Amino acid sequence: MTTATSDFQQHELLLNSHKINYYTVGNPSRCPRKFLFIHGHRSDALRFKTFIRGLAEFGEVIVPDLPGCGQSPRYPRRWHSMENYARTLADFIERLNCKDIVLVGGSMGGIIALHLYPKIAQRISKIVLISTPVDYRLFNSQVTKFRRYRPLAKLLVKTRIFPIWGDKLIARDKIAKAILTRKFEPEDKVSEIINYEIQQWRAMSLSVWLQTIYDILNVEIACNPPQITAPAFLVENRNENYYNSQKNLELLKQFAPNHEIALTSFKKHVPKGEIPESFLDPYRKKLREFLERE
Repeated sequence: MTTATSDFQQHELLLNSHKINYYTVGNPSRCPRKFLFIHGHRSDALRFKTFIRGLAEFGEVIVPDLPGCGQSPRYPRRWHSMENYARTLADFIERLNCKDIVLVGGSMGGIIALHLYPKIAQRISKIVLISTPVDYRLFNSQVTKFRRYRPLAKLLVKTRIFPIWGDKLIARDKIAKAILTRKFEPEDKVSEIINYEIQQWRAMSLSVWLQTIYDILNVEIACNPPQITAPAFLVENRNENYYNSQKNLELLKQFAPNHEIALTSFKKHVPKGEIPESFLDPYRKKLREFLERE
């Protein structure tokens, strides 16, 4: 699990007896703008800490660990779906009584943001979506082939035995390294990145991983799209390796007519290791202009 630093203030909030761990970053007295940042899959909030520091230039950032990730316990009796995460975050924002929020989500976090938006639209001033897939039919063939195993994922979660043993295997450094580095690029096979990726796998139990993957592989927001009236900032990667980013962007533009677009050229959907602040650099200036515009 990634370690927090002094500029990340850690908090806990109880929602219906369920603990949500979250962090705040930035100085609200210097800039009153508030962000809600929703992290992505197979990670916790702190994977993005250097990126979040960059975001904190523009205001205070609130960063929760999603249930079952980082230091937020998993749901005791609910499926870890995008919709359930959105319901939890809606309650979270209501409890904090945040208004005029800039909602930011990347990858799975963006999918959750699209589920969340209609629930708290009156509290959101702007929305930023980074590499957010909106329809499973746009996934490439490598991702699509895993959809046939969705029923198996649900069955494995119900048995409970497989996820428990899977977590025990990932807890062993040598086994975790062998499993996780099988398809690493040569430049990623360095100790710092490998150790970091192992930490991130351990930040989400295998049961939660299976449940969220099950849901992501069936993402179909295009069938019931949210009507986003808030100004939207859409970030897409030209070199996206999971889905057709051009067609995905066309759908997002339909969901959010009042939009601005920033195109990046990263080598991957998400880089290995800690997400660097440089992840923000290609669109930092454009994002600043977007946020400052009334």
